[in-house]
Amino acid sequence: MSSSTLQAEVFIDEENDGTISTGYLDIVSSEDILMDEITAKIYFEARGKMRGYKNTVISFPVITEPTLIKAGEENFIPFSFEIDDLIESYEGKNASFTYTCEVMMHVDDSDFKKLGLNFLATVKSFVTSDKRLRAQKQFEVSNYYHTYNVKEGKYDFKLKLNYKLPIIIAVILFLIYIILLPEFNLTFAILGVVLLIVITYVIHMYLEDAFGRLVMELADEDEENFRCTIEKTRKFNLKEQHVYYEVIEEVVDNRGTKSSTNRQRLYASFRKELTKFKKNTAFTFPYPSNLSYATMEVKDVKIFWRMCVTGITSGGLKLKYTAEFEVKKDKPINNKEGLVKF
Repeated sequence: MSSSTLQAEVFIDEENDGTISTGYLDIVSSEDILMDEITAKIYFEARGKMRGYKNTVISFPVITEPTLIKAGEENFIPFSFEIDDLIESYEGKNASFTYTCEVMMHVDDSDFKKLGLNFLATVKSFVTSDKRLRAQKQFEVSNYYHTYNVKEGKYDFKLKLNYKLPIIIAVILFLIYIILLPEFNLTFAILGVVLLIVITYVIHMYLEDAFGRLVMELADEDEENFRCTIEKTRKFNLKEQHVYYEVIEEVVDNRGTKSSTNRQRLYASFRKELTKFKKNTAFTFPYPSNLSYATMEVKDVKIFWRMCVTGITSGGLKLKYTAEFEVKKDKPINNKEGLVKF
């Protein structure tokens, strides 16, 4: 006597109203099977070059009363769940956020013995240790109907440290050390390191003061563009001045004894030439076509946007000024609140 077979697969409907998502369970059995209960869970999982984790977002019943699964037919069992205020799915350079819908089927004890091991070979379902059948489906949560919206306001630029500067100073100090003190001396070596830090800091502060305060004002233009206005300043005067923005992914890895930070650029806009600062200069920048780059910070994962102004001093030193700013998702078009993609 051959044992019966059962296959189960989960489907998630693509569109939703922003608070409720729907789906269904498709079950095919070679014999009539009585399901006492079917429950489901939605899991959120974060993976990448950091300490990963998996959380249960929501648990909900699919059926609460015994339901007959008819033999030889596709049995469609619908369900729904709330997805309001969920973190969007994300696939980045060093981190990813995914969602999984897990459905647990409680087969009636009298019918469970009908099932053989044949259905263990199916991809979508298998038996748990307590003799329940499990089906899983990974899906995406993304607000594809939303558009980017920059946080309007004024932002101050900060001068980033040019790492060539301390290297040059270190080489000069090392040559002086070799000439004056041919033999190694720990005290003077420590003093040299301290002197390197102090000189680098002083030169950095001098450059900030020499070129003055740099400020920008951001404003949203439409669904596809935003405006950046660099305010006039008398002191700022570099060669080959350019302005652009970039989107950065920052992932902190705390898995070892020491933490490390991985930064990857997800997107960089076209560079625009910045000629003079005698008056305010406005630029229009398009938003990225990829809608998964909105500003966010979830535990060890962060996405941030920053405007960059670069130039070269008369002495040939490259300078880079940056100003971080926030970009969120705007309200949807046609009153659609979101979309779940499977």
